[in-house]
Amino acid sequence: MDKGTQNDDKAYIKFVGEERWATFGIFNGNAFPPGLEGIVSDCSSRAAMFLYHVNALNMNMTASKRMFIRQLKSNLSEQWTQGFVNTKINRDMNFMAIYDGLDYLAAFNCMLQELKSLLDIYANLMAKLIIPSAQLKFSKAIIEGINISGGKVVLWLRNSAPTNFANTSLLSEVIVKHSTDWITQAVKYRDTLIHYGDIKGLKHMHVMLKREYPPFNEAEIELPAMPDGRLLTDYCIGLVDKLANFLDESLKLLPNVDHSLIRFGSFVLPKTKTASRNI
Repeated sequence: MDKGTQNDDKAYIKFVGEERWATFGIFNGNAFPPGLEGIVSDCSSRAAMFLYHVNALNMNMTASKRMFIRQLKSNLSEQWTQGFVNTKINRDMNFMAIYDGLDYLAAFNCMLQELKSLLDIYANLMAKLIIPSAQLKFSKAIIEGINISGGKVVLWLRNSAPTNFANTSLLSEVIVKHSTDWITQAVKYRDTLIHYGDIKGLKHMHVMLKREYPPFNEAEIELPAMPDGRLLTDYCIGLVDKLANFLDESLKLLPNVDHSLIRFGSFVLPKTKTASRNI
């Protein structure tokens, strides 16, 4: 319940969606010192939007496949197929139909942006729990010869954290481990989509065409895949699990947090909206 402004005589009851509710266990404002409510709320908001766009990507994938099939059936008519079969040009060439994927790419882009925004705000929260006047972002810096996201947080911990903070080394190790494992790559994907366009090696939804009617088989449609071959949906769902582990492991090491009010392991993708991966 929100109390409103100082001159407001009303109390407000806020209703939230499933994604926002899924963040309250880990970002419980009552578990943090007074004065940090705003930052904790911002973390919760960004985490919720991250979950929302992961769910949106899953649901958009189902709609994208339906739209792709509809366009294939509409444009690759029997007459078109007959001409395609009889043409003497490129008789030995294979043809592939590709869906441009604007809907699922939009959700992917938004998801990665919210992830980076959350990491920046969360870095500031971590710093203020250690030194209230500190200001930090999850920016890159070279650690052990490798330029990693969150490297500036690691350098700040090593060089500026007070000596009475006992978990400097452990927290640094958690950040380096997760950044090396998945965060730095996810941020690279985000930067590529924002500044350069498509991700090199990202395979869009596609299907090979045949010289017969119908010229395609719905069962042979390939879903979008990351450069390493993982389905795009599996990659995004995997990020939820990885982020949950990072938040759990780092929060347990931070001072001035009432850990009894944190529900570790509660940051999960709401199942009611998760679309089937077997579309």
